Amino acid sequence: MLIRENVPEARHLSPRLKLKLFAIRMALTLPLLAAAFLFAYVFLPPAGIQPGVQFDVVFWLSAIAVVAGQYALISLRFRKFVFALREKDIIIQKGIIEKLRYVVPYEKVQNVTVNRDFLDVALGIGTVHIETAAHMVLENDIQLPGIPNDSDLVNEIVERSKIAKSGAGQEGKAADELNVLKEILSEVQAMRKELARPAREPEEKEAPSPITHREAAAKQISEDLKKSKVLFDKSGRRK
Repeated sequence: MLIRENVPEARHLSPRLKLKLFAIRMALTLPLLAAAFLFAYVFLPPAGIQPGVQFDVVFWLSAIAVVAGQYALISLRFRKFVFALREKDIIIQKGIIEKLRYVVPYEKVQNVTVNRDFLDVALGIGTVHIETAAHMVLENDIQLPGIPNDSDLVNEIVERSKIAKSGAGQEGKAADELNVLKEILSEVQAMRKELARPAREPEEKEAPSPITHREAAAKQISEDLKKSKVLFDKSGRRK
């Protein structure tokens, strides 16, 4: 979700930054504009416009149009540059036609510095550089220009970064402790299952196989013969 300029958490840059950008643009644009009109006045006078009053009018109207256009462009770019310090990260959004959006987690912030040139010193502003742990060179330095000298933005970012890093360390430590407790719990549950298993009963002796009816009758006849004490000789006669 993009930041809207009118939301409460959106922050804008100092209006004094517009003066700096406008001064830089005019320092580059006006000499080029004057040189172009001087060349046209001397070597290439426009058709229908004679050197003199008419040419001066065209020059000043063109200069005013260029200055007004530059100021309008700078004002629009200034208004579209917004940032916000959220709970876990910093979000920066800029761009007129193409929206550029940067999200910087506080735990990734490595260093925060302030840079000021002579115009910044004169206007009482500075550029805040947020160095991150990004792998790409173009993304490891996020800039917030036009921050007033009396702003407490740097200290606020540093404090939030410290809190985020300490919280991340505590979460990692808590996660390690939780994993150790889970391993201990699994081992205790395995021991309880092993202790709750019933003891194995000794194997019963194998019961003798039942005898058949014929075997029982033969055994009974043998017992009866032993009781009768009848003896036979070798010829088969009874003694």
